[in-house]
Amino acid sequence: MKWLSPNVGRVAVSYVEQLDPWHIDWVQDFPFPFPVTVISELLGVPAADRDRFKHWADTVIPLGSRDPLHVRNAGIKAPARQAVRAKMYDYFTDFLELPRREPRDDLMTLLLHGDIADARANF
Repeated sequence: MKWLSPNVGRVAVSYVEQLDPWHIDWVQDFPFPFPVTVISELLGVPAADRDRFKHWADTVIPLGSRDPLHVRNAGIKAPARQAVRAKMYDYFTDFLELPRREPRDDLMTLLLHGDIADARANF
């Protein structure tokens, strides 16, 4: 897990380099995709699944009225959130089988195969 720190910097630089300095939407173009990518890498979520992961976060995470993203989430009803939560549950139920069979260097593997001392040593 010690690899995460330089990777966070790499991810941040890659997002900043992609920004158009004349047309930046600081909410959409950086703060939201950046943490989703970092959290995905931490958990070991494949890059191919990150758009799905972002969609789930957009749908499930209730945002307060003071949050600028609240407008985007305002029309999402509770049944839609529940349906997405069910999809997330199914995804992660299947997702956890891989690190159980083939340990990797990610948080899920550490949680499945490690102990508290291992977790503290690796963070």
